[in-house]
Amino acid sequence: RRAGDVAQKAYANEAAIDYFHKVLPLVTPREQVDVLLRLGSVQQLTGSWESARKNVVQAISLAKQAEDRLALAWAEVAISELDRLQGSYTEAMRWLDLARREFEDSGDKSGLAQVLHYEGTVYAQQGDLEQAEKQFSESLLLRRETGDQDGVARLLNNLAIIAEYHGDMELSQARHEEALEIRRALADRLTSESLSKT
Repeated sequence: RRAGDVAQKAYANEAAIDYFHKVLPLVTPREQVDVLLRLGSVQQLTGSWESARKNVVQAISLAKQAEDRLALAWAEVAISELDRLQGSYTEAMRWLDLARREFEDSGDKSGLAQVLHYEGTVYAQQGDLEQAEKQFSESLLLRRETGDQDGVARLLNNLAIIAEYHGDMELSQARHEEALEIRRALADRLTSESLSKT
């Protein structure tokens, strides 16, 4: 499982798929949900849409059987991404709405931030920049609150692009610069952690 994670991060997609397939029969049904979502994520990157959807649907089924609402919500987020990337925006939003309810009921701010982020992306891809900015801004507040610096940087870049579309180049630059500063700090931290392990 760790080998699969490492391979996934290194974009060694075929190796990651192989490792995740091998670990599936060795873990509990609840743990299979996480593995199936990781597997689906890698297959999505390789364009294996049918296989990715099959695994995410299986993850949804297992999460429901386990009555694990958070696992179910993350699986719903995963299938919404598959729909979005294939242009099925209505279906993507339907899944995100289901996931949003689960995260709100569970008080999971990280999950809610992800839903808002993806909703903003769907709106942006459909040309509704006003609604996209609203969703991105709400997600940004939650990302800051939970200390998710990587998420903050990604949202700042998205909001910078929207500011550019609106012709506010000063705001766009400020947001890009803040995102860049965060990226540099994260890179420095990762480098320091890597050196401390050697």
